[in-house]
Amino acid sequence: MIKTTQIQLQNVALYVAIAGPEDGPAVLLLHGFPDAWFGWENQIKTLAQKGYFVIAPNQRGYAKSAQPLAVKDYSLNLLADDIIALADYFNLSTFYLAGHDFGGMVAWIIAAKHPQRIKKLAILSAPHLLASWEYNQTHWQQKFKSWYILFFQLSVVPEFVLRRFNFHALINNLPLDLSAAQKNRYRMNWQEKQVLSTMLNWYRALLKDLKTKQLKGSNIAVDTLIMWGAKDKYLHKDLARLSLKYCSNAQLKIFEGTGHWLMHDQNDAVADLLIKHFSN
Repeated sequence: MIKTTQIQLQNVALYVAIAGPEDGPAVLLLHGFPDAWFGWENQIKTLAQKGYFVIAPNQRGYAKSAQPLAVKDYSLNLLADDIIALADYFNLSTFYLAGHDFGGMVAWIIAAKHPQRIKKLAILSAPHLLASWEYNQTHWQQKFKSWYILFFQLSVVPEFVLRRFNFHALINNLPLDLSAAQKNRYRMNWQEKQVLSTMLNWYRALLKDLKTKQLKGSNIAVDTLIMWGAKDKYLHKDLARLSLKYCSNAQLKIFEGTGHWLMHDQNDAVADLLIKHFSN
């Protein structure tokens, strides 16, 4: 059974889904854009059934969690600090960590800054920051794939476009076989007054951090599993291979017929890989 609750941390309030025995090994699952905790729902249930204590927050800026309006409040460093604070709230000295998409980027930062806290790391569809920087210097195809990041830097216009026709643009970029009920679940999250702006602030803060060199990547000492869809339309699979270069101990699983939304399109396989990785 999955429970949801509002947790007030020192600097931020987060809406959090919890499942499994509280004395089990802890797993934190981080969603990306424009997702929510329930993007991990299938994996949460499987991990909980296997005895893991699973914690999956709606991260800062997302529905029912704190939504500060300033772009500076969405630095990856601050987003990483939120997750460490959440672990501290549950008195977790160490924990397993998995992140998808932008949540994967947060997970990379956490593993770089706090390797002693992370038992093992799993990354889905999210390149290491230095790998992304290196790859984008020479591959125009990836720059073309990432055009939307520049569009999101505009003010007001992206929010207007994404809200039109009952969030059609956002729905169209989620897994194609979502049920009507699943789509409406997302729409309910996006209908909060300022949530589109605060979600987009993740991208706005990222470019600001990169320009001011506020983010420093480093080699990852934590045992890492990277999962990637070969048909990901946002991120080339070469980014996954290049990310291995920045890990001391990592393995890569590429799903040849799958796109960006691994937790949905490969829900059982992802759950099995997480359990195998975390239990070895």
